[in-house]
Amino acid sequence: MILLGESIAVFDNVVSREWCDDVISLFDKKVVDAEKLRKGDEDADQLGVSFRTNENRIDVSIGMQRFESMESRRKEFITALEPVFESYMRAITGMDNKTWWPDIEEIDTKMQRTPPGGGFCRTHFEQGNDAVCSRRFAVYSLYMNDLPEHCGTEFPMHNAILTPKVGRLAIWPAAYTHPHRSCPDLDQTKYILTGWFVYHTHRHKKQRDS
Repeated sequence: MILLGESIAVFDNVVSREWCDDVISLFDKKVVDAEKLRKGDEDADQLGVSFRTNENRIDVSIGMQRFESMESRRKEFITALEPVFESYMRAITGMDNKTWWPDIEEIDTKMQRTPPGGGFCRTHFEQGNDAVCSRRFAVYSLYMNDLPEHCGTEFPMHNAILTPKVGRLAIWPAAYTHPHRSCPDLDQTKYILTGWFVYHTHRHKKQRDS
């Protein structure tokens, strides 16, 4: 584990190049099928594929959990993610006697392809005020292809840039302490898998009721 700025951790070789290439191939096939139904260049959702072309972002994404053909690869990733997440939480909190994984809901697995000139380049953070976003406490991003630093993820307040590398996974807090953005000079296609660590609501309810 490498720390870049406060509570921003990088883990290399979390998954293999073969795993990334296979998932990218599955993703691209689904996008091709969905594009046949898309009309024009406006935002659209077709066959479980989300196309975004607006002032905030330009990318294409899917939720791996929605597709049976991607389920085995998704489970492999979740299996690899669990020990990395536990290692991160122990290192950041110093609480070696706690197991964190049972506290979270099923992990989102949002795969995203960003074209040259695209991305979510507005500085933002991942926590929000709605029922789901308010329970986000950490974020992960898995980079699936090798790119130069200027195509990475920038944390302006921490003077840090995450450089995309196949199999590299980053975790950081979801709160306002960690605003970030896609570097605006993207000149190559970028593939990532991203999601959030979200607290179980029913666990909190049980604790309040007891």
